[in-house]
Amino acid sequence: MSAMISVIVCTYNRADLLARMLASFFEQSCLGDVDHELVVVDNNSSDDTRVTVEALQPRPTLHYVFEARQGLSCARNRGVKEARGEIIVFLDDDVIVSDRWLEHIRACFDESGADAVGGRSYLVFEGDVPTWIRARFRRVLSEVDLGPTRQFVSDVARLAGLNLGFRKSALMAAGEFDEGLGRTGGVLLGGEEAVMLRRVRAAGGVIAYDPDAVVGHITPQERLTWSYFAKLAAAGGRSCALAEPPAGAAVRLYRLARGCGGLALVLGRVLRAWPSGPDSYARRIAIRDVILARSLLFERWNLLWRRR
Repeated sequence: MSAMISVIVCTYNRADLLARMLASFFEQSCLGDVDHELVVVDNNSSDDTRVTVEALQPRPTLHYVFEARQGLSCARNRGVKEARGEIIVFLDDDVIVSDRWLEHIRACFDESGADAVGGRSYLVFEGDVPTWIRARFRRVLSEVDLGPTRQFVSDVARLAGLNLGFRKSALMAAGEFDEGLGRTGGVLLGGEEAVMLRRVRAAGGVIAYDPDAVVGHITPQERLTWSYFAKLAAAGGRSCALAEPPAGAAVRLYRLARGCGGLALVLGRVLRAWPSGPDSYARRIAIRDVILARSLLFERWNLLWRRR
């Protein structure tokens, strides 16, 4: 008999998006065939999040949880504690769940024996898409497409947390999500999913990708601007530094030196890409990499003087 699946959706002040996500989830044609529960973790919202969930009740598989501590990692850790299933899958509140998504998640865990499974995600644009938003920028927006076949994955950065599941036993062995990482209100830190996946791999766990477990990621107009990508790059650099394991002063100095070298390298890429024009993909990517590398360097400098 297949294990019970707990689907956890963490949300903060996005009741309208959550309503669309929940509607798509409950429209799946396989729900009666898969033992599951859906846990909505309200991360201290001040909008109609609770009303949105309660409008769909009573449903025996739908549960509402309020978590006052702000932060996506805090909400995820609370969701894991509340979950009753042997498999825990995280969905973002701004996805559209494809028909039979849950069935495909179950099949991948059952047939692959994986300890973690990431699904495919495509972008649902709600605005005009600039010509420079191509491959790497689309991945930043959480597009995941590793091809048409199920496969095992060694590079955890190729997956995304908007459609990602774990065996609960693997999560328990790996520890909690790092509450110093992840979105907190309007702060765009991230990387907590990658840290968790690396812990699972380090413990000997197997990670799989399933192209049939697919969701659409709603991408509004405000995320299709250069200012958004610049903010995300700055937060990404900080996240990379904060995700590094605690270390002594010598290692922190070495990381700082590497950061200086990395910044010099990407500055060279900007110079080479500059003639391609202000709206070229090459120049935009190079500038984005400079912002990330500079932020990483500054955060490493801050961490040099901080006890960890």
